[in-house]
Amino acid sequence: MPLGILFRWIFLFATVFLWTASAPCHFPVLTLEQNEIQLGSPGHIHLRYGHPFEAEWENCPKPLSLMAQTPEGTSIPLDLKKVEATIGARTIVSFRAQYVPTTRGDHKIVATLAPKKTQGDQTPVQEIASTWLHVQQEKGWDKKNDGWTSMTRPYGLFPGMVFQARLPKPASFEFELLNERPPAPLPKPSLITFAAKTDAQGIATLSLPKPGWWALAAGQESIDSNGKPLRFVHVLWLKLDPLDK
Repeated sequence: MPLGILFRWIFLFATVFLWTASAPCHFPVLTLEQNEIQLGSPGHIHLRYGHPFEAEWENCPKPLSLMAQTPEGTSIPLDLKKVEATIGARTIVSFRAQYVPTTRGDHKIVATLAPKKTQGDQTPVQEIASTWLHVQQEKGWDKKNDGWTSMTRPYGLFPGMVFQARLPKPASFEFELLNERPPAPLPKPSLITFAAKTDAQGIATLSLPKPGWWALAAGQESIDSNGKPLRFVHVLWLKLDPLDK
């Protein structure tokens, strides 16, 4: 990997690698029309599945659940609307939802997909995507989570700011920018999907160089309710605002 080019685009901190499974570069894409709204206004949610940088979309599996977690700790199930879009010769399925917060603070939107087997791997994988909807008052974004726990406020971010988040266990992780219209030609692979590792405490430190939606995806080994191996892939979606906003 050409480190000189990589470090011109992005600064990342990584220390000792401890064993864990890495995350795939195809994963659930969970975005908001606006990630900061006023109390009583609707938050518009879009759930897709694919490779975000190249906009290579697949049919999104219907999630087991789409929830809004309020700053007070209440989980609110959201109704899903199936959407079909024609892309080339294919019809691609995604889902949309709407959420109207009734309290100020930071609301976490979480989509949980069903476990699935991946090719060549006997351990099922369950993907969980999340993002944050801010409603006027800064409250609740730093709550501890089973996946990514934000150590930097996960909204109101400019390109180049250092962002930190913690995982329950040390991990390798990937991060990637969402492109609605991919550049042509595409850059080389090392400048599409970036790879890093947390430190020994599970803390990821990185600086994202461009405005837009970015995904942080990490695998965590666990067990299911029957004591069998299960790998979680936690995908945190962050919105970066342009510097001249």
